[in-house]
Amino acid sequence: MLSRWTNYLTSRQLQNRILVNLQSDGWGDIVCALPTLLQLLEDHPAAKVVLLLSKPETQFLFDELPRIEVITENERMKSHLEESSSSFDRVFSLSRINYNSTIYLGRQIAATAGVEFQAEQAGKHLLAIASHHSCPHLKDCLESPKVAVIHPDLGRTDWEGRAVPSKAYLPLVEKLHAEGYRTALIGHERTGLSQELSTLCDFDLVGKTSLLDLCALIDHAALFLGSDSGPMHIAQYLGTKSFIVFGATLPTSRILNWNETGIWMNWDLDCLGCYHLLRKPVFNTCIRLDQACVKKIDEAKLQKAFAYFLSANTNNLAKALNEKMRVLAILEEINLRESEVRIAEKASSSQSKKSKNPIKSFTYFLSKHFGNGK
Repeated sequence: MLSRWTNYLTSRQLQNRILVNLQSDGWGDIVCALPTLLQLLEDHPAAKVVLLLSKPETQFLFDELPRIEVITENERMKSHLEESSSSFDRVFSLSRINYNSTIYLGRQIAATAGVEFQAEQAGKHLLAIASHHSCPHLKDCLESPKVAVIHPDLGRTDWEGRAVPSKAYLPLVEKLHAEGYRTALIGHERTGLSQELSTLCDFDLVGKTSLLDLCALIDHAALFLGSDSGPMHIAQYLGTKSFIVFGATLPTSRILNWNETGIWMNWDLDCLGCYHLLRKPVFNTCIRLDQACVKKIDEAKLQKAFAYFLSANTNNLAKALNEKMRVLAILEEINLRESEVRIAEKASSSQSKKSKNPIKSFTYFLSKHFGNGK
């Protein structure tokens, strides 16, 4: 076996080409892949990287990088994928990522690509991009000394359990104003966005910013308030103080900068983090059918948590770790539940060779995971 590999390696002609396939439904995943791409360039100084990009609006992230060819046309991407085995020394694709994992997404992407995860590189790269970008239409906002960026992410309707109703943000924005912040509302569309929230914020920038603008804006901001989203990932890499509301996804898979991030979850629910609990293929639909994690939250508790976050020393590592311990406890519970389901399924299959009734299986799943009716 060893001799076969030796012959293969000595006879193979290296192309000094790497194919990176960043085709994804969300541009936040591409931001999380930035450290991996930077490390690939560092590890292979003589190689050319061909980057397949499904979100052309993120191309600015790679324009200043050396030895990168960005391809956004579907036909050209398809052609490169067909020839990948013979024309490239290494091939990496986001499709290999296990999005059910509770490991931080950026770290998982790096591990799958076989490179070291260096978040600092991505932060410096984004900072350099933001500092050199001119935004004359954002001049008033960028000249304000204490800005909070608000991103409800209500336009994302294909993934339930993420978007908090805009009315829940109203008292939070009022609290920010009381603390001396000026607020900037961002987003790509106004779906589900209340006029009251748009009016309350000092700067209504919905639909008026590019992703490059967002980098400059979030870098300037003193605070980011929102949900699990692409702008949140930018805030994490730029080190912007953040307060994030989570529902279907768990913070351990999304939070990079724990020392500067506060989180809110509806801790009373047993189904928190259901996105990681469901088996492939992942259905981005609430099993309860009511999205209680984001649409039935206790707004008084949310406001209290946010007020504490603003008043507390967010550099307090003990506080950040305490939040993380609560999340890890949920992960342990999820693993226990999965084990129970596997044991039950194994016992059921050994007792009978009859085909499973999908309705009964689904009913069992619901009763095991959400049997207390919460």
